[in-house]
Amino acid sequence: MVVRDGAARHVSRLSGVAYTGPRNCINAADGLSGILNVLLTTVDVGDEVIVTDSTYAGLINRVRLAGGVPRFVPFRFTPGGPWSLDRDALRAAFSPKARAMLLMSPSMPSGGMLDEEDWGLVAELCTRHDLLLILASAMERLVYDGRRIIHPAGLPGMAERTITVGSSAKELRMIGWRVGWIVAPEAFMPDLVAVSLANVVVPVGIGQDAVALALKRPDERLPAYIAELLRERARRTAEDIRRLRPGRPW
Repeated sequence: MVVRDGAARHVSRLSGVAYTGPRNCINAADGLSGILNVLLTTVDVGDEVIVTDSTYAGLINRVRLAGGVPRFVPFRFTPGGPWSLDRDALRAAFSPKARAMLLMSPSMPSGGMLDEEDWGLVAELCTRHDLLLILASAMERLVYDGRRIIHPAGLPGMAERTITVGSSAKELRMIGWRVGWIVAPEAFMPDLVAVSLANVVVPVGIGQDAVALALKRPDERLPAYIAELLRERARRTAEDIRRLRPGRPW
C-alpha cells in the first residue's frame, strides 16, 4: 500500500490529476513488467500501437508479445540540436487498427523529448481517434537545460485515457530493486488487477518500503543527479570532439 499511495501522489503532483493509491494504482515488478501488463490488458491481437522511432527495444518487444503491431513515428535529428518529433508523421500514423500510443519522454535511446506543442498534438489526436495513451515515465524528470516537465494526463480530455507506468530504476537510481507502478483511471483498474495477479504479482516488501521512502522525498537528490549527468554529457562531448578533430588544443 505504501508504494501505491506514494506513486499516486507522485503522478498527481506532476499531472494535476487527483489519483489515490487504492483507487488508481497497482504495484508492478519494475516498469517493463508494468508496461507489459498494461498492453496485455488493453491491446488485442493485431491492434496497432504508435511508438517513436527510435524506441527502446524492450518496449517494442512487449508490444509484439501482447499481439500488437508497432507503428513507428520518427524522431528527427538536427546536428547540434535536440531530437524532435515528426508531427506530420504522427498525424499520418493513424489507421482503423490504431488502439494506443506508447510514448516516453525523455525517450530511450535517443533522449528525444516531447515539448508542449508535441503533447498538445498527442492529446488532440488521442481524443479525436479515441486512443489510449500509455506513458512510460521512468525518466520524465531527468531533463536538461531548464526544459519543462509536462505530464499529458493533465491536458484536456487526457485524464480518462492516460495510463502512467513508472519505475524506481532511473530517477531514483534503484536499478536492481525492480519496483514499478501503474497509475490509471479507475475504469481500467479491474482488468489491470486481473492481469497483474496472473503475471508477476508484486515486488518484494523491502524494495517497496525503500521506494516508498524515496518517493516521499521527490526533489531531495534529483538536482544533484541531473548535475552529475550534465557533467558526464560534457565530458563525453569533449571526448567526441577530440576524436573527430585530433591534434587541436582543447
